[in-house]
Amino acid sequence: MVQANEMKEHARQAAEQQKEAGAGRIDEMADAIHSAANELEKQFPRSADYVHDAASRLEGTAAALRKRRVEDLVKDLGDFAHTQPAAFFGGAILAGITLARVLKRSPGPQKHGGTHP
Repeated sequence: MVQANEMKEHARQAAEQQKEAGAGRIDEMADAIHSAANELEKQFPRSADYVHDAASRLEGTAAALRKRRVEDLVKDLGDFAHTQPAAFFGGAILAGITLARVLKRSPGPQKHGGTHP
């Protein structure tokens, strides 16, 4: 039982780290969007306001993600899957495709000691 609790705690800590990393990536994306909006302001000030608003919403999402516990996020995800199975399934497929593309683009293991053409 102690080992199961340790494994559960380790998984929770890993999920917490991933949650924080995800929130960080969202913040980075928001910063990039704000930068793009700053460039738009010169020629399209009204459009830039909309882009800044979208970036601010992303920042709010990141902040909300940081405040939530992993257990609550998992529960909400389960509730969403139960109440909106088609949307959940579609989102899971989209996430899988995105993950496959990311993995496909990442460099493979480097081989050493062979001949190169």
